[in-house]
Amino acid sequence: MAKYISIIAIFLVVFIGCSVKPKDSYPSTGDLYPLEMGDYWNYMSYNENSGEISYTRKEVRDTMTVLDTVHLYKLYIGESNADFSSTSWSSSQYLAKGDSFLDYYNYNDSFPHWKDMPNQIKIGDSWISEYDLQEYIVEDKDSIDVPAGQFFAYKIKVYPYYSNHSLSYYEWIAEDVGLVKEEHNTWSTVLISYQVK
Repeated sequence: MAKYISIIAIFLVVFIGCSVKPKDSYPSTGDLYPLEMGDYWNYMSYNENSGEISYTRKEVRDTMTVLDTVHLYKLYIGESNADFSSTSWSSSQYLAKGDSFLDYYNYNDSFPHWKDMPNQIKIGDSWISEYDLQEYIVEDKDSIDVPAGQFFAYKIKVYPYYSNHSLSYYEWIAEDVGLVKEEHNTWSTVLISYQVK
């Protein structure tokens, strides 16, 4: 009898183990960072400690082709009112986008360097930004709700490369939309509205 129970137990372990499918890594097929003239993203940030709410608009306002496969974009960043009818542009970033990479830097930085990020990702991917020494780890892809809608977005853990992950935060990036949410320990930013072509 014990022999039959052992055989059944082994059969169940093998059967159950073989029937569990590995989780799809969801390789990206869309554009993680859509950038066309006139594209914009409106964000709301909330600080849990102070209760402060702020609004930010990012907009592509200048473009230039550097090489046949590399394009340069100027992204303007500004503080807005709640309905985004008035924006005070305070800074800008330059983004170079190729077939397989996105590099950007802040023109106002005294030490501007390019920041490297892949254009295509999947769950399990990781990379280190040479600009600010942050490590990015793609942990998951799941549905997320923000005021701009519901998106199937990559959840990316970001932390200083030299730390022990205690200073980490998360970004959610949706294909053909871009950044839809960023969550730190005491504050978060969500996408309110956007326009991409």
